[in-house]
Amino acid sequence: MGTGISYKCSKCGKQYEASWGIGMMYPEQYAKIMKKAKRGGFGEEYKKLINNNPNIAIDAEEYVYCCRSCKIWKVEPGLALYRPNSGCETRSGKDYVTPVELKKYYRSWRHISHKCPKCGERMHRASEYEIKTLPCPYCGGPRAMDYEGLIMWD
Repeated sequence: MGTGISYKCSKCGKQYEASWGIGMMYPEQYAKIMKKAKRGGFGEEYKKLINNNPNIAIDAEEYVYCCRSCKIWKVEPGLALYRPNSGCETRSGKDYVTPVELKKYYRSWRHISHKCPKCGERMHRASEYEIKTLPCPYCGGPRAMDYEGLIMWD
């Protein structure tokens, strides 16, 4: 199940939200991301690694990423590549690998850097505190602390 928070800006009054995790569409999301990776959508290195290693899995779960420099945030899939643990079943014959399976049967192998769309700096996965205090994407103002809506999606 995915999670999210609905916010209201204390400066401009606009409402905004951030949602992360996985939902019922995860198998389709996984297939779409894997297809893009196989075609070079995340760079030539990822393309070669995925096409030359049929048991590789990719992290298609969505996370909130923040830029330390300009405070921009965005929600994107993790995109880390995983190799199966020795002696474990692989994804051969499976269309997708769930986040639970990644943790249990795979080990992290390669990571992709998430870049800030504004300044180009490397973004980091947001902490719980950062998620609770995401600034307004319209004006950059702080969120209104008296307004918060929890979002639970499929």
